[in-house]
Amino acid sequence: MKNKFKLSTLLLLLIANIAVAQKIKFPDSFKADDSLFKGMTIAEIPEDIQTKYGITTNPCLITDVAKTKGALFTAKITGVKAIYFEIWKDPMIKKSDGGYEVAQFATASELENILPQLNNASFYRAILTVQNYLIVIKCVPSENAEQNIDKMIAYFQNKLGAKLFMDRKKEVEVAVTENYVTNLPPPLPPEPKNATQIAIEDLDKRIANDDGLAYMRTKKRAKLAPGNYIATSTYPNFETLSFTIDKDSLLHGYYNYHVADDYSKSPSKESKLTYDNGVLVSETVYKDGKLLGSTNYSASVVKEGNDYLITIKTTTKSSNSSDKEVVTVFRNLKPVSKITATLGVSVIKKDFEKKVLEHYNNKGQLTKLKKPGLIEEYDATGKLTYKDEWIDDNHFVYKNGKLITKEIGVKGQQQYLVTDYDGNGKVTKEFSRGIEDGIAIANPDEYEKDLTEALFEYYKKKAK
Repeated sequence: MKNKFKLSTLLLLLIANIAVAQKIKFPDSFKADDSLFKGMTIAEIPEDIQTKYGITTNPCLITDVAKTKGALFTAKITGVKAIYFEIWKDPMIKKSDGGYEVAQFATASELENILPQLNNASFYRAILTVQNYLIVIKCVPSENAEQNIDKMIAYFQNKLGAKLFMDRKKEVEVAVTENYVTNLPPPLPPEPKNATQIAIEDLDKRIANDDGLAYMRTKKRAKLAPGNYIATSTYPNFETLSFTIDKDSLLHGYYNYHVADDYSKSPSKESKLTYDNGVLVSETVYKDGKLLGSTNYSASVVKEGNDYLITIKTTTKSSNSSDKEVVTVFRNLKPVSKITATLGVSVIKKDFEKKVLEHYNNKGQLTKLKKPGLIEEYDATGKLTYKDEWIDDNHFVYKNGKLITKEIGVKGQQQYLVTDYDGNGKVTKEFSRGIEDGIAIANPDEYEKDLTEALFEYYKKKAK
């Protein structure tokens, strides 16, 4: 009798589960209840999104998926038949947009096939699946983003039985131990004596940088009088800012900046910036008592007749050992050459007029050539191993002399037909994608702008 009862109960549960599964209808089953976004309002679609992608309403059902590539996350995924989305915002909090996209696939197996491609976790995105539907939850960074993501995850799990495929990436918190304080970097210079107290909110910009020059202004865009200042703010961002202004209203000496989530603990992040008469000469950043990185700028100036030859060396050190040193030479206001030494191995020389970038190894052998529309890489024997080329807006990539990727623009449309090949010339993949996906056109990097008049006048005073 007990066995019969157990069997009948199991059958009822199976029937109930099948019934629930059959009740899912697209997009009706995915429309949010009033309780999910309580206190929030539907977000407006920006005009540029309406014009460029044809998305005019919110919530919205998209059937022409290809047109929305670049606007919707799921539109870039192969095999999506239709998309339903809702975007909400909190009227009391700026930049608090959050919501979800539901992508419909023809079958559950097609959805399963694309899941391995979705392996890039994000701080403000979570992904769920149910039957042949992919649910992507996303929020912009705001004070209620984490709470809203948790609510949406729980909502679809409880309502539709959705499974969490990928939770958002979370920062690892560093525990504050007894010896934490002893591991902190050296303290910042003391606060200026007899400093004028002002609120951070009263400043138009805390530091208005223009090519390395620093100025401090009030909201009324009036220069502050010479003297010592200290500005502070409290919850939710505990910040302190101290600075000195000279007779020319240029910042000089130390500019100190703290930011901490809780002052009962040590500052979670701390920056030290040093200025020489308003010109940035160094920056050091710590987080949780550990050095994240530092950047130092040093210059030498030689006068040659009526010209000034200015050499600026930028040294960057980081905790992940990717140290870098860049030397840029200017004749008067214009850059004439650049030498970059990375980890003491490679050397980059650049002719700015011809916009050509050449990379050499420590033996003086050419390893990479870059110019507009072309990238070439060579091995130690001088053999061309890689070529990335643009011809009439069409893109071709070669490895060891064999074509591996071809992107041909579709006439009259904002998209490319992309074809991938294996080493034997066989087509392995073919698809189309929009221009707005972000094509990396081969252009010389590390380009330096001309010096500003103000910086040039500053460096002239250092001429030998």
